[in-house]
Amino acid sequence: MGYIESASDSTGQLDSIIFNDNLASGGHSYVTLNDGEYFKLQGGEMYPVDAAPSIIPDDGLYENGMFKVGEDIPAGEYKVILDSSIGMGYLEVSKDSRHQIDSIVTNENVQSDMYITITDGQYIKLQDVQIQK
Repeated sequence: MGYIESASDSTGQLDSIIFNDNLASGGHSYVTLNDGEYFKLQGGEMYPVDAAPSIIPDDGLYENGMFKVGEDIPAGEYKVILDSSIGMGYLEVSKDSRHQIDSIVTNENVQSDMYITITDGQYIKLQDVQIQK
């Protein structure tokens, strides 16, 4: 499990946190930071986008991570498949990679299979669910 956090200062106070997120085991994420922010990364590695290893799955099965629509996954309608061994998953579509509440376009605690439509430029976050290209 990984953890990311951006803060406005180094006090460690809750009100200085701009965003934070837990990353599922084996997952990955995009993060956009602004000048002057303090960034914390635990349990993971960080790369500039243009130097990061590919996250496009060879088998076309997307799971546990954040993907940029139009780059990592084509825009379109997808069936979201719940990992039945877990019982509940999470799906989030965001307009950017700032991990803030006002970035979220839609999100869902997935309790059964469903469908989602995503468009170029959005980001889709999957946790304990899968989508097949």
